[in-house]
Amino acid sequence: ISDFFIDMDQLYNLSDCIIARSGASSVAEIAYNKIPAILIPYKLAKDNHQYFNAKYLFDSEAAMLINEEDLTIDNLSDKLELLLEDGKMRQKIQNNLQKIDNIDAAQIIESKLIKLQLKH
Repeated sequence: ISDFFIDMDQLYNLSDCIIARSGASSVAEIAYNKIPAILIPYKLAKDNHQYFNAKYLFDSEAAMLINEEDLTIDNLSDKLELLLEDGKMRQKIQNNLQKIDNIDAAQIIESKLIKLQLKH
């Protein structure tokens, strides 16, 4: 557990699942690495963008989602237990992550920067 990790490629290779916020880069990396995740959007993010990032995977049945206001130890532990112990659920999520093809974090970031430039 940490605010920031440097060796993400190694950590992804060692991970059975991820619990994370849902910034665009995190969501893109989770989708790219095909690792089941529990996403907890930061509720004060501008325009609630983290919720919509997480909702994209959630609606594709490719991640679990807990809204920050619903986050409790029991809620998180129940979802984590389900993800780690229910092989069918984990496989379903991984299969759905496989369907999310060619998510390129750099491309997503580039398009967001272009939109920001057009606003100014």
